[in-house]
Amino acid sequence: AIKWIERDEETMAPYNRPFYYPLVVAGGEGAIIRDVDGNEYIDWNSGLGVLNVGQCNPKIVEAMTNKAKSFMHYSYTDFRFTEPVELAERLNKILPMQCKYFFANSGTEANEAAFKIARHFTKRQLFIGFIDSFHGRTFGTIAFSSTSPAQRRHFHPLMPGVTLVP
Repeated sequence: AIKWIERDEETMAPYNRPFYYPLVVAGGEGAIIRDVDGNEYIDWNSGLGVLNVGQCNPKIVEAMTNKAKSFMHYSYTDFRFTEPVELAERLNKILPMQCKYFFANSGTEANEAAFKIARHFTKRQLFIGFIDSFHGRTFGTIAFSSTSPAQRRHFHPLMPGVTLVP
């Protein structure tokens, strides 16, 4: 792992990644991740929370492989395709109310959309966030995220109108 960490430090920008552990992940299966040295760990991080189905879940891998055979990516913000509509319809069948959906690529993107929606519909300019919370690493979300000072220190003034409370 030491050699990979050295290579990382020589080539990758460190501004938003405060590494606490000398872990270089090479693979995983289910709730187990393996590092480049062959050590295995329980993935308590769940891939930063977005992989709560486990690493390399066979059903997910199969679905991704099948989709990649038809097309890799298309921006739903520009053109329609079937899967988001099918998922929205499935959700509406199991939820107690009919909803309209916005699917995001990440929690950060979802938070950025929530800020815009809140400003648009309330016409208010002020936000309250919580100390020791994490909402992402984009300019807007770091104003709400205080878990890592390293991710905020070079970007002041932050997005205006955000107050953090205990």
